[in-house]
Amino acid sequence: MLRVLVEQLPRTPDSRLVAFEHRIDALLAMWLRFNPGRRRIEHPDAIAWMLVRTVENVAVGYVLDQPPIEPEVVADQLTAMITAYLREILG
Repeated sequence: MLRVLVEQLPRTPDSRLVAFEHRIDALLAMWLRFNPGRRRIEHPDAIAWMLVRTVENVAVGYVLDQPPIEPEVVADQLTAMITAYLREILG
C-alpha cells in the first residue's frame, strides 16, 4: 500500500505532507544560517532541502524494500552520514 501511495499518488503543493516537508526545510535552513559560533553556510536552503529528502528517501526506501538490515543500523548509519556532512560544512 505504501509503495502505491509513494509511487502513484501525485504530491500536490497544498498537501499536509508537502507543508510538513517545507516546514522542516525552513527550520533546518534557519538553523544552518543562524547557528552561533559557526562559519557562514553557502546555500542553506539547498542543503536543508537535500538533507530532508535524503532522510525521507532512506526511510521510505527501507519500509518499501525491507532490506535485511536492522533498523538500528540504518538509523545509526544515516545519523553518522548526516552528522559527518554537517560537521564538514560547519567547520
